[in-house]
Amino acid sequence: MNEGEAFELERRLPLPMRFVLVAAGLFCILTPTFDLGRVILQIGWWTPFLGVILIGAWALGALFLAAAIMGETQHWQFRDGELILSRKSLLKHRTEIIRGSDVERTEIREVEWDSRANTFSVALRLKSGAEFETPDYETRAAAEHMKGRIGRAFQRER
Repeated sequence: MNEGEAFELERRLPLPMRFVLVAAGLFCILTPTFDLGRVILQIGWWTPFLGVILIGAWALGALFLAAAIMGETQHWQFRDGELILSRKSLLKHRTEIIRGSDVERTEIREVEWDSRANTFSVALRLKSGAEFETPDYETRAAAEHMKGRIGRAFQRER
């Protein structure tokens, strides 16, 4: 692929991951509710403690469900000196057109992992304060290469 031609990137939230998040959310909400539901209805000195446990479990479950529902898939399409960024979740679909003049800075971000080698992504910060990250790259050199391509794509003139 020539550096001057249009290119695309995609950062996806895979469907199996959505199912895992929904399952974890429902587990966190339903399991304590069924296990502690009968006991909490019998008012006693233990009721506030069990109430805190239930509320905590429900809050955690709600966070998992929110991640499953609002997690985005991003499609980046560079052409003619601009980025067409399509963002989709289960609730909404949005398309933004970003020009080079909208970008405040691009930077390489390192993602630290305990279970594998660290990965790198290119973060795009807009003057509006919004930030977007590319998919992860295995090496800093690959992320630096992508940062250069993104910079050149924004500098192209129509």
